[in-house]
Amino acid sequence: MPVNPLADDLSAIYRDVTLHDDALLPHRFPVPATAEHVSDVALIARTMDAVNPEGGRVLDVLDLGCGTGRVTYALAPHARTLTGVDLSPEMIAGFGRAFPDARTLTADSSAAVARLCEENARYDVIGAFWSLNYPLAARFERTTPDGIEFLADEETAHREASGFVDDLLTLLKPGGHLLVLFFDSESPEERLVTRLWERLAPFPGIGRAHTRALLTERLYAAEEAGHGRTTIQRLPGTATATDAAHAHAWMSDHHLGSHPKLVNDPDVLAQVHAFVAHHTLPTGTVEIPCGVHLVDFHAAGTAR
Repeated sequence: MPVNPLADDLSAIYRDVTLHDDALLPHRFPVPATAEHVSDVALIARTMDAVNPEGGRVLDVLDLGCGTGRVTYALAPHARTLTGVDLSPEMIAGFGRAFPDARTLTADSSAAVARLCEENARYDVIGAFWSLNYPLAARFERTTPDGIEFLADEETAHREASGFVDDLLTLLKPGGHLLVLFFDSESPEERLVTRLWERLAPFPGIGRAHTRALLTERLYAAEEAGHGRTTIQRLPGTATATDAAHAHAWMSDHHLGSHPKLVNDPDVLAQVHAFVAHHTLPTGTVEIPCGVHLVDFHAAGTAR
């Protein structure tokens, strides 16, 4: 059950850049057809090298949910122009310090996409790394201190979320790429998170994977209509915490959004403790099994 950042007082981690960055765990994933395991940033850097094999700052790039720009470093070497979007003013301030020549928009992804569509903006690359779940889920529900508030019937929410994806695709130039990193809901990490959030309310549709399924549904519909080609790779991985305390902070702050009904629940804490203990190595580090779907929608037409 994704937390809607900045929607309420549960979002302190999105207002404190240091707290946010310190709690992040490094993730590593296998590179297909090699024996290498690389970070999510390196994974996107390799993807960008394939998108722009001749190199150079020749692409117009949009990063949705950019945060402080951690993954943007994989995009920037290819960017003639760079635009970063994030709902948190603190995250955008950090992004601006990292990329002072970039355009920044302090807005949620839905509002930003609507504004950019009105401007007739077009991009060679649109990136959404670990962030696209939020604007899709926001059509269905929001997190409150009391639990989960459902915002619309599923048919209406699905239609509105689908419209957002369709609008997002209109921002692509011919030959452009929409690159998405989306969590794997079937990984051990996410299965635990799902069980814990469902103590408050069930997920819409097919469950935890409903937002990713909605995204791929619209991408395949665009492909069927001749608007591009969709490639999806599912990669298992690990998230490494320096110790149990680091792993607990990751689960509490990022996955559970510090929601009081979860982080103050003894049974929830016991499940998290058991999960962390099970994945703690003799060295004290914690290797959490996770996973990612790397999505690349390549728009039809010829790139510049």
